[in-house]
Amino acid sequence: MPADTENPTDAENPTDAENPTDAENPTDAENAAADDADFAADDADFAAERREQLLTAPKADEHDAVPRIDVTEVAPHTKRIDVRDDAPYRPGG
Repeated sequence: MPADTENPTDAENPTDAENPTDAENPTDAENAAADDADFAADDADFAAERREQLLTAPKADEHDAVPRIDVTEVAPHTKRIDVRDDAPYRPGG
């Protein structure tokens, strides 16, 4: 058999380099940390875009871009939304 002929059993069996091991797969904790980092970046982008949008209106000033609510995560997948005490306009008021 010539030296350059491929062994059919090698072609059918992928090498270890082609098969990821458990050590190469991210854990749930690693995935959650990556998601948190993405959300933090998204939050910063959202805040900047929100401020820019609120200040583009005619006669808008810095006061118009001030946050009016606080959002806190009290448990996984559970968020609490509170109107800030210093908000100039409050629901029902």
